[in-house]
Amino acid sequence: PPRSTLFPYTTLFRSEFSNLIPRLVHGEQEYHFHEPVRAGDIIHTNAVIDKNYTKTNQAGKIHRIFEIKTTSSNQDNKLVCTGLYTLLFRGE
Repeated sequence: PPRSTLFPYTTLFRSEFSNLIPRLVHGEQEYHFHEPVRAGDIIHTNAVIDKNYTKTNQAGKIHRIFEIKTTSSNQDNKLVCTGLYTLLFRGE
């Protein structure tokens, strides 16, 4: 799938999370396509942090986990894709 059009990673790099990027681990991702995406389509994606929690590993390091939901629509405002991303920021 055309991930770069479905998740605004560039926004993440320019956000308050930018200082955490070196500790970022991509956990998993899931896509559900509702309409075909065709060459020439203009895709608009909105992302919302759905869940934000921590887990502590056996060494006592606290990892922060974000589950992000996305919705992507085309130029006709038709929903083309929804996504779920799990991002883990390793503890220091």
